[in-house]
Amino acid sequence: MKKLMGLIIMVVALTLIVPVASSASDTRERRTQQYSIDYAIRTLDSVNRGGGIYNGGVYTTLSMQLRKAKRLVARENVGSAKNVLNATVKLLDAQSGNKISERGAYTLSSVITRIRL
Repeated sequence: MKKLMGLIIMVVALTLIVPVASSASDTRERRTQQYSIDYAIRTLDSVNRGGGIYNGGVYTTLSMQLRKAKRLVARENVGSAKNVLNATVKLLDAQSGNKISERGAYTLSSVITRIRL
């Protein structure tokens, strides 16, 4: 009887620790949604509102590039969208510490490089 109770307690404990309804595809979907172009646009807006972008022209350029990449993906032109995103990361690297705070540039670059198209 003691062995049976111990086994039942262990099964209940494992059920509480391990999520049952999660699958690999659910995890991939959440990851894809988290690092989307829309998420990059929201991050850009957040960095700008927080004072991390010191020049309005740079903010406009970055915003236009991200929106262009989003349009290209909608048209199923993934190769061109990747090129636009790579150019955006290069602009962030070039302006880091100049017209964009280093922290803001790093944050945006990290988000953009994690986008999977």
